[in-house]
Amino acid sequence: MKKMLQILPVGLLLAMNAAYADCSRPDAPAMPDGATSSEAELAATQTSVKEYMAQTNVYLECLAQEEAKAPEDEAPQAASARIAAHNQAVDDMEVVAEQFNGAVRAWKARSAEE
Repeated sequence: MKKMLQILPVGLLLAMNAAYADCSRPDAPAMPDGATSSEAELAATQTSVKEYMAQTNVYLECLAQEEAKAPEDEAPQAASARIAAHNQAVDDMEVVAEQFNGAVRAWKARSAEE
C-alpha cells in the first residue's frame, strides 16, 4: 500500500501531462532593445511576434480540443493543469505584446530625437 501511494503522484503527473502532451507551446521571440535597434530589426521582430501569437493561438485551440475530449471522470488535477497551461500561455502573449510595444515606443522616442 505504501508503495502504491508513492507511485500515485507520479501517475497523476503523467496523466496530467498526457492530457495536453500533443499540444506544442511555442517559445517567445527574443525582443530587441528599441533604443538601439534599427527599423529593420523591429520589422523582423514584428514578424516573429505575429508568428508567435498565431502559433500560441494554435496551442490554445489544441488545449481546448483536449478539454473537449477529456473524460467526465478526469482527475481534477489534470483539468487544473490544462487550465493553468492555458492561462500561462495567455499571460505570456500579453507580456510579449507589451515587450514589443515597449521596444517600438523606445525606437520612436529615439527616432524623434535624431
